[in-house]
Amino acid sequence: MKKITLKNRITTYIRNFSIKNIHIGCMLLLASTLFSCDKEPEIGLDSKPVNNPLDVAFVELPVKTSVFFHNDSVITSNAPIMMVGAYKDNEFGNVYAEGYAELTVKGQDENRNVAGATVLDAYLTLDYYNSANENYTFYGDTNQTQTLLVYKILDNLYKDSIYYNSTPSPNKEANFIGQHSFQARPYTPDSRILIDIPNSLAQDILNLGTITQANLLSVVKGLAIVPQDKDKGAVLGIDLANDKTNLTIQYKLGEDTLSLQFPINGNSGRFHKVRSERGGTLLSSLTNIYDSIQTSLTGNTGFIQSGVGLKSVIKIPGVQEFKQDKGTVLINKAELVVYLKDNSASQFNPPGDLYMVEMTSGGALKRNNEDLVYVQTDNADINGTANPLRAIYSETTNSYTFSITSYFQALLYENKENNGIVLTPNALENKTSVSRMMFYDGSENNPSDKKLKLRVYYTVIK
Repeated sequence: MKKITLKNRITTYIRNFSIKNIHIGCMLLLASTLFSCDKEPEIGLDSKPVNNPLDVAFVELPVKTSVFFHNDSVITSNAPIMMVGAYKDNEFGNVYAEGYAELTVKGQDENRNVAGATVLDAYLTLDYYNSANENYTFYGDTNQTQTLLVYKILDNLYKDSIYYNSTPSPNKEANFIGQHSFQARPYTPDSRILIDIPNSLAQDILNLGTITQANLLSVVKGLAIVPQDKDKGAVLGIDLANDKTNLTIQYKLGEDTLSLQFPINGNSGRFHKVRSERGGTLLSSLTNIYDSIQTSLTGNTGFIQSGVGLKSVIKIPGVQEFKQDKGTVLINKAELVVYLKDNSASQFNPPGDLYMVEMTSGGALKRNNEDLVYVQTDNADINGTANPLRAIYSETTNSYTFSITSYFQALLYENKENNGIVLTPNALENKTSVSRMMFYDGSENNPSDKKLKLRVYYTVIK
């Protein structure tokens, strides 16, 4: 671990700290003492420095953790991929995703004359190779056979509308118009899911005579793609970044054999819903939005899952007691390290990174208008919005590390309300993934080197 010199710690602190209740003379005296040192002592994060003229001290503050269900904050409309499928997770329950999307007319096909055309074949292609990242998006058991069903939806979708994971599903016809059973593996960049669509539907489209977007929507407002079973296979990310996900109609017009493709892409009104059935798990009581459960009731374990709105709340109850006990202090560093439970990521990938969202006194996610209020980095305005604090998952340590020095200082001097913070994946991962993680809370029953705690390095101003 890279060590940080005392000079850098104090310099950073003075730059960011609102010097409330501290006389400027103390600051000047402190800086004079600091820069007159012959040698800069280095501070390791796991040990208290010795022979330090500023007497930097170290303390671990306990934190409290709960699991929080808040799926109405997950926006899934207009994502670059559409989540469909299902898989079984013994810890998080059965997770399943349904996709809803308009078909669109390509620009070159607008006003195409198909009067008198006869259908030869029709099928829906779903491409789950992510061309932007050159990989595959799936979560679960790709060796297990699963079945997708396709329905016509009865409600309009709108590209410019915002749809959440909690948005009610559009109404659909009672009977499906297509189905396909498959295994997601083996796969190549050319692997796609092909679902036969009735020729009768395709003929209804051709009978329009002229192909336009408005005419197309008068026949089929959109499609719903849903898993037949909620506990088999994998959740797949259908790539919408190109036109490979589409409804293809092959037809004969006169002596010519032609085809039309109606893609699901960036011009489509679309969204998906990811849900989970947690019955029989430690999280079974989380059924309604804003439900929560203390991690003392979940095996001293925190839970987070993208897509479904499952987050964890961190609270630091001893801030003011620390201030009363220590008096006037400078905070050199405050660090929160979140360790995944051993072997919990062996089958299911954790989120690539985590963010912290502030909470209101009423227990909701704090917002500025419609935007979530994120904890900011140490080098940013604590009340700003441009620099949200981000912790990247380390495969080496199996953990996420948050430096919350400025935020803890703000709590200490009551420039921020101490209502708690929510750990959540980033917004894009929330709308394009069902990654999940389990982590150790602060219980004494957990390994001492991995349990959740806030490590604070401070200097008492005398």
